[in-house]
Amino acid sequence: EFGPWLLHFDRKGTLIDEPIVHPFLRSPSNPEVMSGTTAVTSQGSRGFESLAFNGDHSRLYAVPEAAPTVDALRPVPGDERVLNFFEFDPAAKAYTGKTLTYRKDGPVTGNNIVIGDMANVGGNRFVLIERDSLFGDAAVVKRVYLIDLDQTDADGVISKRLLVDLLNISDARDIGGPLPGLKGKKFNFPFDSVESIVVLDDHQIVLAIDTNYPDEDGRVKGNPDDTEAIRLAFAQNLATMPIVAKP
Repeated sequence: EFGPWLLHFDRKGTLIDEPIVHPFLRSPSNPEVMSGTTAVTSQGSRGFESLAFNGDHSRLYAVPEAAPTVDALRPVPGDERVLNFFEFDPAAKAYTGKTLTYRKDGPVTGNNIVIGDMANVGGNRFVLIERDSLFGDAAVVKRVYLIDLDQTDADGVISKRLLVDLLNISDARDIGGPLPGLKGKKFNFPFDSVESIVVLDDHQIVLAIDTNYPDEDGRVKGNPDDTEAIRLAFAQNLATMPIVAKP
């Protein structure tokens, strides 16, 4: 994340290749920046929060949390919501040069919404997390979207379908019990760093958080957050669910 680089390890955790440098993203912690040989093009801690293979593992997609800091390097200059997914060929150990364009929620500028994680549900379909950096009552954007890299709008931006608003989750059996500020049979996930998504099957995903312990109290005011993980089930198959409603 702080390079950003791609790192290749074996099963025992040994780094087996030289770190693979991104063509132009450089964080403030990058050694080239720190030595003064190149300029910053990416915010600190806004590099690759997410890496995800496609269905057959022929391509890896490196997804930064946010767009570059240099406006000319952004997919849409002046629009901080729009960022690129960078395609990588694991067999060739090189970026392919192909990028895909994604638009996050939120305002055009001053956008603190980031992509927390992304996971494949088959083929070129993925689920991903969009989140702000707020927690507790202040949290606004904690959302899971379904996307298909082959489906874009008229501007070439990846189309997306909201799967669940994590601040307003249906809990028909009231598994979560009574929660502050919520009516019965409702559950929420009001944490800053919702940063892990795992696909269990065609209908279920698991989400987990980075607590940033002990500095955040998204669940109960005054109490440092515990690690929470939740399993969400969807009536429709994620691998075939329509991304865009038909007219």
